[in-house]
Amino acid sequence: MRRILISTLVAATAFGLVGCSSAGYNMPTVDMGAPAPATMPGGGDAYREAIGETAYGADGDVARPGGQQVITHGSLSVTVADPVGTADEVTRIVAAAGGHVESRNEYVGTPGNPGRADLTLRIPSNRLDAVLTSLKELGEARDTTISSTDVTQQSQDISARITALETSVDRLLALLERADDTDTLITIERELSQRQAELEGLKAQKRYLDDQVAMSTIAVYLVAERDAPIDEPDNFWTGLQTGWDAFVAFWAGMLVALGVLAPWLVLIGLIVLGVVLIVKRASRGSSAPKTE
Repeated sequence: MRRILISTLVAATAFGLVGCSSAGYNMPTVDMGAPAPATMPGGGDAYREAIGETAYGADGDVARPGGQQVITHGSLSVTVADPVGTADEVTRIVAAAGGHVESRNEYVGTPGNPGRADLTLRIPSNRLDAVLTSLKELGEARDTTISSTDVTQQSQDISARITALETSVDRLLALLERADDTDTLITIERELSQRQAELEGLKAQKRYLDDQVAMSTIAVYLVAERDAPIDEPDNFWTGLQTGWDAFVAFWAGMLVALGVLAPWLVLIGLIVLGVVLIVKRASRGSSAPKTE
């Protein structure tokens, strides 16, 4: 009789968790080797007493803690004179606010591609506005994007599942202490092992969700300033100025080229002069009258 009572309580505990999951989330069920009885002695009160009322409210619904939970992500693009140096300043600002740099990438600039630095920041949500203001003051803020996701329902559901599983585990442990035969021990231990594994998984999910809520994730892009574009002439006088500048630049370039070629021109001139003298001397020798 004692063995039947313990097995019945284990089955009731398992089905209690299934009923809890249907209140707002899904939880896998486990075949315990035999179907649970359709009714429990004493009706619903006995059923409640068997699985515990810790996770239930007065109306039988899962009790959920209050408080809004919001995850914030965003990005910020800032034009600065020195991306790498500014990235160091960004790191200091974030650290002073209690956050940290999750990743940092630096790219060296080239003639057609200015340097840049990309950072992923984790910032305490309650300091986000102040940090963004400080970051925008580092240069010329270009694009700012902020998005928020309300995960209150998800967080409450996970908390409720954790509470229900903790209650189930406690009751299974109590049943395990009273078990007096091998079959009952195996049944309880199998159910207890599954509940504990589910409980650890849910706690890990809750820790991750709490971290995402507490710390906002912001991507910051620091881009170097580009060279100012050349103004195109828009009237006669600006066209004349542009033409004169081009004229002066042309002759300045010619003088530079002449200076570079001057040594070579002198050398070539000397060679040509030598060849001419040799040819003239040879011509005089061949044209002189022959004596008999």
